[in-house]
Amino acid sequence: MAMNDSNEPQRIRKAAQQGRLLNQLKDQHCPLSVRIPALTRNQYTSAIVSVDTRRSRLYLDELNPAGGHKHMQVGSEVRIETRAHGVETRFKTRVESIGEEDGISYYVVPFPETITYHQRRAFHRVPVRMTLQSRATLRSESAELTVRLTDISVGGFGGTASGDAPLTSGETYRCELELHGADPLEADVEIRHVHRDRVRRNLRFGALFLNLDRRQRGRVERLVMELERELIRST
Repeated sequence: MAMNDSNEPQRIRKAAQQGRLLNQLKDQHCPLSVRIPALTRNQYTSAIVSVDTRRSRLYLDELNPAGGHKHMQVGSEVRIETRAHGVETRFKTRVESIGEEDGISYYVVPFPETITYHQRRAFHRVPVRMTLQSRATLRSESAELTVRLTDISVGGFGGTASGDAPLTSGETYRCELELHGADPLEADVEIRHVHRDRVRRNLRFGALFLNLDRRQRGRVERLVMELERELIRST
């Protein structure tokens, strides 16, 4: 979807453009942050299950944690945002209907009046190809998890883990990154969002680097540049 080069937020109102953008978010399996301001202060995670461009309707997956489902009522206003590849997307809409399939709830909402689309250039995320076999080990006092990297920037990284991995937004870990044949890089990270993909039976998450020193930041910057060069050579 073509956007202009301005770094100012863009407001997308045409249904055809909204449909293309929402389909991109669905195809990229972007986790959604969902709030229901009239009923709870909590924040929940969901994902786009389907986009009906003919009817201008959006189908959202059941909220995670599951306790959020009780707050979803027909007519409730929901505020949704997501961040992917340096782009922040947010909008608000209302729950039109609630359904269930194979024991899992879903929500039907109309396309919003406006979608705000903001290209943030502070941290440019670079995809990590599966052929690089890049991984990270996350350690805390109670757990040690091995995950696969899907993208990385100077600000953090995205990854996948097994579907039963005990990752929760807001948790901090000591992380050891093994990437691109370089020596492992250790850093503290915070899990910013988590989405359990029921189709692929895995977990997708985003992590933020915490308090990188100059040496650590320099190593990450070099890794990102090397990955960008490889990506250019392979396309």
